[in-house]
Amino acid sequence: AELFEKAVFLSLKKGVADKDAVTNTAVSAMNAGKYDKAIEYYTQMLDSDSTGLLYSQIYKAQLAKGDTAAGMASLKKGREKFPRNQGLLTENLNYLFKTKQNAEAESLLKLAIENDPMNHTLYLAAGSTYESLGRLDEAILAYKKAVEVKPDAWQAYYNLGAYYNNEGKRLQDIACLLYT
Repeated sequence: AELFEKAVFLSLKKGVADKDAVTNTAVSAMNAGKYDKAIEYYTQMLDSDSTGLLYSQIYKAQLAKGDTAAGMASLKKGREKFPRNQGLLTENLNYLFKTKQNAEAESLLKLAIENDPMNHTLYLAAGSTYESLGRLDEAILAYKKAVEVKPDAWQAYYNLGAYYNNEGKRLQDIACLLYT
């Protein structure tokens, strides 16, 4: 990172920062675990970010250093600027799942699926989300859609099987109560 920083410093003496040197400094700082330095250099390039990737990198660096609040603020800014960016949506969804905010994840899942309707993993996530919210009919539809999109999606079959097994057990328990 130090040599790249020197390249940035020298390019600034010429009047304009070398974008490649700034990028390399940020990436190498991130890889070295120097998250504050990575954030500093990624932030320098935000004006030229046309994809949302830099917001994602800043978010990751802030999380890596343990600053979840700042990370979420960066993610929010990135999502405001790039509302349909799949990478930022995925980061946001992962955070919501990790913190068990499934109700909040639902609208983002719908947007992510709209952006990438052939991604079976999103349907699996939607199925799990609906299951956690007690909306089992929607969960089954989501799992079936995952299978439709990717016929060898074993996770969807597994989740459907687990649901049907649990539902069978529940109905058996009810029958035993009624007929004993």
